[in-house]
Amino acid sequence: MENREYGLDIARIVSMFGILMLHILGRGGLLISNEPTSAKYWMYWAIEIIAYSSVDIFAMLTGWLDTNKKSKASVFRVIELIAITVFYSIIITGVFMVFSPEKVVGLKSIIKGIFPMLVGQYWYITCYIPVAILKPYLSVALAGLSIEKHKKLCIILVGVFSIIPTFTSIDFFVEKWGYSTIWLIVCYILGSYLKKIKDTIKISSYKLGGGYIALVLLMVVIKAAYWSLTGKNVPGIIDYTSPFILANAVFALLIFSRIRIGKGKKILLMVSGAAFDVYIIHCHLFVFDYIINGNFEWIDRFSIIAILFVLFGIAVICYCFLSFLGIMRGYFFNKMRIEKIFRTIACKIDKIIY
Repeated sequence: MENREYGLDIARIVSMFGILMLHILGRGGLLISNEPTSAKYWMYWAIEIIAYSSVDIFAMLTGWLDTNKKSKASVFRVIELIAITVFYSIIITGVFMVFSPEKVVGLKSIIKGIFPMLVGQYWYITCYIPVAILKPYLSVALAGLSIEKHKKLCIILVGVFSIIPTFTSIDFFVEKWGYSTIWLIVCYILGSYLKKIKDTIKISSYKLGGGYIALVLLMVVIKAAYWSLTGKNVPGIIDYTSPFILANAVFALLIFSRIRIGKGKKILLMVSGAAFDVYIIHCHLFVFDYIINGNFEWIDRFSIIAILFVLFGIAVICYCFLSFLGIMRGYFFNKMRIEKIFRTIACKIDKIIY
């Protein structure tokens, strides 16, 4: 535990907070609540762009943490994630059946609520599962690469899967603009490379932070210029596969990796461990459709300064509440020794695939 990089736990929390913010702004209705001629419109989009690198950060963390990792290859995490998803899905569906029965009508609706991944919900978990299964093989392959070869691989991947699709606005390689296993593997490889070279990077955190802000402003300017010329949203620039978004994710991850923690490590680990719970709960089909969808437009009634306080205040409260539920779920699983069951199942599968 002494060698643990606690700054990366902060990165996991902050990036999941950013994902929550993306959903409040987008699904919540704030991004479409104003015209591009409004100052509020550009404020929302500036926040959106700042938060957009969160998914890439979260994905790169996996590669970073797996580099030089000595633990035994296992599908335990896959089984655990699926079980946690089903656990919350059953509870959320049950809550809606009791308190909003009109929203859960018929067997089909119940099945969608309990198994939302079958209808395309939880795209990140669905795309992450193949990565998690392949991680031991990816890790061994990358460990065998020299830093120079690893660098060349990263350059090729960024060129093929980021730069080309962004500047042609064509998804040549069907990576779905980042909503795919392919992109998560790319981020995994990039995260692994960053771990290898982190001690050789002499750029200060202040300069990295300045670069992050500069790229956010550049993306806002590009979006504004494109809209003024065409009256349309600029394609490709604000996507998970965008080189600008990806660069910001790299800057942020390097900054977080340098953070050192003195006190509060136990609380930090609990909150960090509940990050996926935050994602699973607030991204459930029913929560997305009936609690988040269009239900944050009222924030737009306030002044810009008030909006910032209200928006971030609500996001923080929601995150803290969902983290608390995640911590309680972990406590329940521990007491019921459910993790032991998962490890037993994983052990049998591990013998087959590893």
